[in-house]
Order: sequence, then C-alpha cells, then structure tokens
Amino acid sequence: LRGSLEVQSNLSSPDDAPPPGSVWVEASMLNALNAQVGQNMSLGSREFLIGGILDKELDKGLGSGMKVRI
Repeated sequence: LRGSLEVQSNLSSPDDAPPPGSVWVEASMLNALNAQVGQNMSLGSREFLIGGILDKELDKGLGSGMKVRI
C-alpha cells in the first residue's frame, strides 16, 4: 500500500491506530449515524468512542462502503 493516513483527532495514538476502546470513522459514517466525534457507537456487542475522522487512508478507493478503523 502506498500513501499516508490522515485523521482529524484530539486523541494521541501510536502506530496509525486509534487508542484502545476508540475508533476512527469516515465522515460519511458520522453523517449516516447522525453522530459526532466524542460520542459512542456500537459495533456488534461492543461500545467504542468515536475518536476521529478518517481524512485520507492508504487503501482509499479499494472496495466500497463506509470504513471504521479499530
């Protein structure tokens, strides 16, 4: 994969991954969920803090649908 990962987030995180217990999502997912950064969202049986918005991803353009990075 080529490129870089860019995220709008107030949470510091090593290794291009969200901190434990949080997720980064695409802006389109926030709109679809009517949610904001700082709120919680459910994925399966778990709750996660929405910690940032994915602005640019390494694999953008591969596949379709809204993305979440855990």
